[in-house]
Amino acid sequence: MDAANFEQILQERIKVNGKAGNLGGGVVTIERSKSKITMTSEVAFSKRPSSGTSCRGESSDIDDPDPV
Repeated sequence: MDAANFEQILQERIKVNGKAGNLGGGVVTIERSKSKITMTSEVAFSKRPSSGTSCRGESSDIDDPDPV
């Protein structure tokens, strides 16, 4: 899998306010440079792991801006 395909998967699966594919108008930004992808979030990521987007179990859902 190349970086461009993985970037597309992230854009489709990341949720903001419960909606996948909605990066929240700048709340989450994804930048790609050759084989490096950088995700930046203005709110905290959910602690619940997202299935299929990370081999380490890191979350990519941003459902709750104030996780407990």
